[in-house]
Amino acid sequence: MDESRFWQIIDATLPAAADRSGQEELLWRQLIALPPGEVAEFAWWFDRQVGRADCDNVLAAWALIDGVGSDDGYNDFRFWLVSRGRAAFEAALRDPDSLSEVVTPGEDTHFQDFGYVALGVYERLTGQECPADPEPDSLGEPEEGWDTRDLAEARRRMPRLRRLFLGEDA
Repeated sequence: MDESRFWQIIDATLPAAADRSGQEELLWRQLIALPPGEVAEFAWWFDRQVGRADCDNVLAAWALIDGVGSDDGYNDFRFWLVSRGRAAFEAALRDPDSLSEVVTPGEDTHFQDFGYVALGVYERLTGQECPADPEPDSLGEPEEGWDTRDLAEARRRMPRLRRLFLGEDA
C-alpha cells in the first residue's frame, strides 16, 4: 500500500461522512477485504498522516475551532481531519483557514473511533495486535508555522475561522 492507495480508501468513505458510524462502517468494509499486511500498512499510513498534521498551523486552527483542550482531544481532531479526505487534509496543512470550508460551528471534530478502525480490522483478521510501523518518520518532520500560544497571530492568519467560530470580523 502506498500513500495514494491510502487516500483512495479514505476518500471512498466521504459519501458517508455525514454519518460517523456509516463512515466507520464503510472504512471497515473496505479494509476487511484486504490482506492483513495491507491493513497494517493502511494503519501505518494513517498514523503518518496524523503525524504530518501535528504542526503549529493545525494546532492553532484547532484552538480556534475547539478552544484549548487535551492532547487526546488534539489527536482526535487530527483523526477527524484525516477522515475529511485528502483534499481537505492537504489544504488544511497549507492553509489552516481553509478548514472554514469543511467544518461548521457546533460540529464534533473529535473522531477517535475512525483512527482505530484499521487496528480493529487487523486484530479481527489475525487475532493479533497490528505491528508497529517500521518507518514511523518516513514523511519527515511536520512543518512549523508560528507560536500557537500567540492567539492574536492565529486570529490574524485565519480570519475565516475567526469569524465562523469566534464571531469576530477582520
